[in-house]
Amino acid sequence: MTTSAETTFILSDLPIPSGEILDEELEARGMSRQDLAARMAADLRTIDEIINGEKAIDAETAVGLANALGIGARYWIGLEADYATARARNETTAATRPATRAAAFR
Repeated sequence: MTTSAETTFILSDLPIPSGEILDEELEARGMSRQDLAARMAADLRTIDEIINGEKAIDAETAVGLANALGIGARYWIGLEADYATARARNETTAATRPATRAAAFR
């Protein structure tokens, strides 16, 4: 008997900053921000800005994270893209919602 595994992907409208996931990864590894910065030969301020949601993960940083943590650069770029997409979706929805409701009462 053959069974197929079905994978369900849930796209959340809740924007989760990639820096928050990076912070959780560091915590799970028992690694400090300073340790990560040293492994990446990066400025600690850059790591802090990413984790605090003040800076996006760009391609160069994604490669550095991949080398330092062993998690592929595409993963980090994907997280950043998912975050930006969710934020844009929410902002667009919020901007159009009042007009849609107003049109319903005409």
